[in-house]
Amino acid sequence: MKRRHTLTLLTLVLLTFSCKSRYIFRQSDLGEHPCETLEKGVNVRIVNNGKFAFSKFILKLADKDLAFSGLKPGEESCYKNASFIWTNNSEEIWFYRTQMFGLKTLSVAVDHVGEKKIDSGFVTLEIKTTGSFKKTKHTVRLIRD
Repeated sequence: MKRRHTLTLLTLVLLTFSCKSRYIFRQSDLGEHPCETLEKGVNVRIVNNGKFAFSKFILKLADKDLAFSGLKPGEESCYKNASFIWTNNSEEIWFYRTQMFGLKTLSVAVDHVGEKKIDSGFVTLEIKTTGSFKKTKHTVRLIRD
């Protein structure tokens, strides 16, 4: 019985620590998503205001996906250009323990009825992650720069 409790405790400790990203993608790992600002379209960056580092962030748009390298808490990315974004977007946040093993949280915009389309200027997406391994939650707040 004592051995069983020790094994259960060890498993819980491993699961708790596995939520934290130990592998963070560099911008060069993401391929065709360069840092750039243009006068045409909207320039988007992300800021990590959560309690966890994450490995990568993908903003899902109608015409393409924008992939951002991972950030530690308090860090911000470079700007990337898109033709437009909505005030409420679909996104993925990846937490990798190693380069091959990870966890993904997903937020999906069902439709854009009544949403405002942003097609110019500079925008920051403030990302906040909370919770624990089993209940990781993220929120994204859009801020016009």
